[in-house]
Amino acid sequence: MIKSYLAELYSLTGEGDPSSTEYAYLPSYWSEVGRRAFVVEDQAEVVGFVLIRTPESTGTDDWEVAEFYIRPDARRRGLGVAAALEIWGRHPGSWLIEVSPKNRGAVEFWERAAQRALGASRNPPVPALRNDGRLVYRLLFQRPPN
Repeated sequence: MIKSYLAELYSLTGEGDPSSTEYAYLPSYWSEVGRRAFVVEDQAEVVGFVLIRTPESTGTDDWEVAEFYIRPDARRRGLGVAAALEIWGRHPGSWLIEVSPKNRGAVEFWERAAQRALGASRNPPVPALRNDGRLVYRLLFQRPPN
């Protein structure tokens, strides 16, 4: 599944090595304190994954969504939003999510997921634009999201 993720990411954003089939940090999610991996399942079938970094790993007070992927055939069924809400609910606090603006589907997904988590009465999150062109969403969950 990581190969599909990397290929899709490169085709959408042009970021990374188009011939790469390995994610260099993947082994560290099973060996380093502060990195965690989750699988997303639908009816006992793995349809995606979420890789997060805790404040121990980021060296800040922030949690970070490092990588997030739902297979294309499993999208638009609410699985990704449910996974994001579950992870944010387990770990309230300050979260960072970085997205390439070229990946419109990811931008729309994170805005939809954040809006759902924050509640309809809150304004949609507005990302900051980093110098390298990436969008950064900063979300604060003082309690588990809705």
